[in-house]
Amino acid sequence: MTSLTKTFALVAALAFAAPAAQANLVTNGSFDTNLTGWTLSQGGGCGTAGSLPYSAWVANRAGHTGAVYLNACGHAGGDPNIVQTVSGLTIGTTYELEWDFIRDTLGQQGPRPDSFLVELLGISGSPFEYDYVNNAVWQTNSLLFTATSTNQSIRFSSEANGTDASYYLDDVTLFAVPEPTSLALVGLGLLGAGMSRRKILKPS
Repeated sequence: MTSLTKTFALVAALAFAAPAAQANLVTNGSFDTNLTGWTLSQGGGCGTAGSLPYSAWVANRAGHTGAVYLNACGHAGGDPNIVQTVSGLTIGTTYELEWDFIRDTLGQQGPRPDSFLVELLGISGSPFEYDYVNNAVWQTNSLLFTATSTNQSIRFSSEANGTDASYYLDDVTLFAVPEPTSLALVGLGLLGAGMSRRKILKPS
């Protein structure tokens, strides 16, 4: 492999690795052992949040070690939810919010349109509505938004729009999306360094 080819390969690797190098801005998005960093609410439904079979942390659900269960025990007006305010955002920067969820199968068969909500306080288009279409496996969803404040409230709710569709939530992440211009500048810098090195090593 030539030096120039190696340089291009390095640029590509850095471009793909850039998001992974950042720290997740969400506290305890994995829910591995508890709900630290989050506020859990029964949302006006019956039962007490934090106590099964109502909204609570659960040790395992379909292979996920730790998750949060959002259930209002059939109370259609409940909308049980969990919320966290994330700090340290840069105004004008685009962020990607991602999460895994799976619908509770007990007594909730048939279509449940728009029964899961993601609310980003102050963001245009919020709340964002989702429906889970397969009870058998975890589903990953994500959305992009542009920060309008250095702090952002993130709320996940189930049983929305008068439905009785409860959900398990896990693996919540929030990362800044790298700007294409920044990646391009990194690539050009590495490319220039590679070409200079090739020129220096060229036999006379």
